Amino acid sequence: MSNTAAAAFSGSAAAGGSADASAGAGTGAAADAAASGAGATAGGGDGAGGAGATSAGSDAWFSSIQNDEVRNWTQAKGWKDPAALAESAWNLEKLIGHERAGRTVVIPGDDAPAEELASFRAKMGVPEKADDYLSVIKVPEGQPDTFAKEASTWFHEAGIPPKQAALLAEKWNAFQGQAAELQAKEAATRADQEFGEVVAGWGKEADANLELGKRAATQFIPAKTAEERQQVLSKLEGAIGTKAMLEMFANIGRGLGEHKVHSNGDSGGVGMSPAEAMAKIKSLQSDKVWATSYLQGDASKKAEMERLHKIAYPASE
Repeated sequence: MSNTAAAAFSGSAAAGGSADASAGAGTGAAADAAASGAGATAGGGDGAGGAGATSAGSDAWFSSIQNDEVRNWTQAKGWKDPAALAESAWNLEKLIGHERAGRTVVIPGDDAPAEELASFRAKMGVPEKADDYLSVIKVPEGQPDTFAKEASTWFHEAGIPPKQAALLAEKWNAFQGQAAELQAKEAATRADQEFGEVVAGWGKEADANLELGKRAATQFIPAKTAEERQQVLSKLEGAIGTKAMLEMFANIGRGLGEHKVHSNGDSGGVGMSPAEAMAKIKSLQSDKVWATSYLQGDASKKAEMERLHKIAYPASE
């Protein structure tokens, strides 16, 4: 039966006998080989130890440095080869060159003296005076330089270099411009919504009330042109809101004629001002039912319109 690992590990008698025989046959050779190997191992171990000592000592690239302090310092730095040492020296040379040119800075500590702080600010390019920033801060077209002057004092106090100060000011102006544009859009949307709500609430009197408001604006806000008057009205509207302004000017216009009472002997016109009569005319004209009857020749509608015209336009009588 051939020897196999399975047989050897199975513990069978046949396998055991074979193993014993094999073991007996090889006892002397194995002993000799073991002795020889042990000797070789011991010798090899001595050799390996010697090689290790050489690698850590005389074989290191910096081992030839005669000065002990320099050699130990080089080893502590951990440079793997002369090229790494040369690169480090080159970078140091560049740094020294920058220092000689005044291009290196050391950040002052919290307790640094005034002279050190002044030197640091000078190297960073911080101007001597706050006004010196005004030459680099751009003021948006059409705007005053109020922010630029105020920001200059902030930049100087914080020690901001001019280039960075100009960038900060530019970013701020852009942000403010976008915010103003968004605010204007929101205001326009809100004004349009309030206008629609008020006019809808007025119903048939809407045109008349708008005319009364227009007359009030003409009376109390004199201007050379309609555009000039609109600018003033826009500022007022922005302050009090569209709804409040519509109602206020309509009420003012309605009250303008109270001291100009007209009466043509008809009780229907007693106490009505020209402005109110004109507003009433517009209201009737916008009433489709009334207007249809008037156009079809309704006598009462015609008489009412004539009476209102006499009150609204007394100069034409």
